[in-house]
Amino acid sequence: MMRILIFGRKRRYFFLLLLLFVGLLSLKLKVDTLTSTPERDDDSRGIQPKQRAITERILGDAPVNEEIVNVPPRLDRLSPNKRDVLPGEHAPSGSYIGLQNPTFNEIVNPPGHRPTILIWSPQFGSKITYLANPQVCGAHIDCDITYDRSKLSESGALIFHYSGAGSVNSVPGPRNPKKLYLWWTLEKNHGSQLTEFDNTFNLTFSYRSDSGIYAPYGSTNLILQEILKAGDYDIDSLLEKKRKSNKVGVWVVSNCGVRRRNDMVQNMIDNGLEIERFGRCYSKKIGDGAYSDSFYKAVSEYKFYMSFENGHYCKDYMTEKFWFNGLRSGAVPVVLGARKEDVARVAPKKSFIHVDDFPDVPSLVEYLKYLSQNETAYREYLEWRKWAMNPELIDDHLRPENRDNDLRSFCKLCRILQEEEEADRLGLPRRKMVVPSLNAFWWKNENPECMRG
Repeated sequence: MMRILIFGRKRRYFFLLLLLFVGLLSLKLKVDTLTSTPERDDDSRGIQPKQRAITERILGDAPVNEEIVNVPPRLDRLSPNKRDVLPGEHAPSGSYIGLQNPTFNEIVNPPGHRPTILIWSPQFGSKITYLANPQVCGAHIDCDITYDRSKLSESGALIFHYSGAGSVNSVPGPRNPKKLYLWWTLEKNHGSQLTEFDNTFNLTFSYRSDSGIYAPYGSTNLILQEILKAGDYDIDSLLEKKRKSNKVGVWVVSNCGVRRRNDMVQNMIDNGLEIERFGRCYSKKIGDGAYSDSFYKAVSEYKFYMSFENGHYCKDYMTEKFWFNGLRSGAVPVVLGARKEDVARVAPKKSFIHVDDFPDVPSLVEYLKYLSQNETAYREYLEWRKWAMNPELIDDHLRPENRDNDLRSFCKLCRILQEEEEADRLGLPRRKMVVPSLNAFWWKNENPECMRG
């Protein structure tokens, strides 16, 4: 009897252990099923696993929209992860660091539509023509740029030059959050502290590289294009012209009240450097004025151009005096104004002479006189002009593919509008762009030396 009881108890334990084993095995199979990634169409929505990941990143917790499920490949790069916030969004400039993604070249305006950029407040009332089209910008960048305020309703961006920025309050009706407001300047100083514009603008638009849209006076690649178009890339011909003229230095100036540079030029002349002075301050014209062929031709006969700005150590402040009067003309710029590191970041390595490299004016003049008498050494400052015909020689950091900032400023703005409208068409959120404090951007981020003049 005792044997039967023991055997019965063992058999019960055996069945209990068997049931426990089966339960554990079943649980493991369920876990494996849940965590595996099959190489077949995913569940009932018919979305491939990789496509599902993209879709979930785009849609978040929102219900699936079947029109968005079949996303084209570029949506992976346009997902909210990369579009919600601009890199550096919290920088006071409303920084825009973009346009480097070649996928955006695929954005094409819908038939019959061009995004509209409305210049609400022009530069000192002057209505200069600006273009943003494939001929100027390349790819499919194409926008209408206008001063016609009747196009307000269809505009995607409004530009306010600092001289008329107060007119931001004259825009009729409630503000449309889809219209970008831009604060625009090419000048280094402004009478206002700009505190009245907190959280008013979406982007800054200026010559400073920390702007939302960087709008420099020039760039290496732009100057190379100008040189190529004009056929001024032959260094031997340029040197021959200088040899015949035997002219050394030239300075063209119309703002007569900047004492620092006036004193500098006079000091250089007093130390024996020949400098001819032109412009409104000297009632003496050279060529037909800035940017004209005759101007470039006349300046090219000199060895050096005094690229002296009206601000000292102002961030990135290199105007037409450096880019066009100097580099484009073929007279080596002698730079006073921007810091040397700012110039070196955007210009060919040996294309300019910076006054900060010399302990005093006599040392600077001595070097310039040496170069003017030593053609071999002087020629080194012109060698970069070969890049116009041989772009493979361009320094890596200045190559167009590495210099998104060289894209013309209105082209950049147009591209931004196209990207935002593309996001609208695809049901994606727009980027968040805001300039919380113009004062912090323009004044607190500037070099103290610049503010002292």
